[in-house]
Amino acid sequence: MGTNYYLLRRVKEYESLHVGKRSAAGHYCWDCRITLCKGGNKDIHEGDKEWHETCPVCGKAPNESGWDNAAGLELGLAKSSYPIEAKHGVSSCSSFTWDISPERFAALKESRQLIDEYGRKTTAGEFRSMLKNQCPIEYIKLVGNGYFS
Repeated sequence: MGTNYYLLRRVKEYESLHVGKRSAAGHYCWDCRITLCKGGNKDIHEGDKEWHETCPVCGKAPNESGWDNAAGLELGLAKSSYPIEAKHGVSSCSSFTWDISPERFAALKESRQLIDEYGRKTTAGEFRSMLKNQCPIEYIKLVGNGYFS
């Protein structure tokens, strides 16, 4: 479950450059900045993983219900959308796997347009806000690889 994002570029016709993919990544303590996945960030998207029921640092329990979570966001069922506000306590998060380097993306103007695989447009500035407030876990292992599902 995830959403691919593309940078719109004007060449002869509009074409896009794959930026990366946001994926639901389970519970995360936004106060302690730690995943509840027992294997850490490296195991979040692995099939056989175990999760802490509360934050292993502060002991807080998850504070959300229904579809107002990262999985609901990916399915289009969450109440929240752009811009996503900062979270506190233990709630779900998303990860972001970069296809272009984060440094290359950082050099983009705030007004540059991105589009997701469902045709929803956003600006680079709004996208940065979403990354900050929804995707505390980022992976760069696939930069330039071009292999995403």
